[in-house]
Amino acid sequence: MNVQSILVLVVIFVLLGIAIGFICNSKQGWQGGCSGHCATCHQHCIDQDKAKKSTK
Repeated sequence: MNVQSILVLVVIFVLLGIAIGFICNSKQGWQGGCSGHCATCHQHCIDQDKAKKSTK
């Protein structure tokens, strides 16, 4: 492998890491649940509770 091939592989892995980090830190996360940002999840639950109470 020459230097250019190694640089291409490094760039690919860096971009893959950035993409995975972005997905993990987004509000939806991998499974659409909490991504570790508890305030967002808590607010989401409060909003759902208010919606359930207002429709009854």
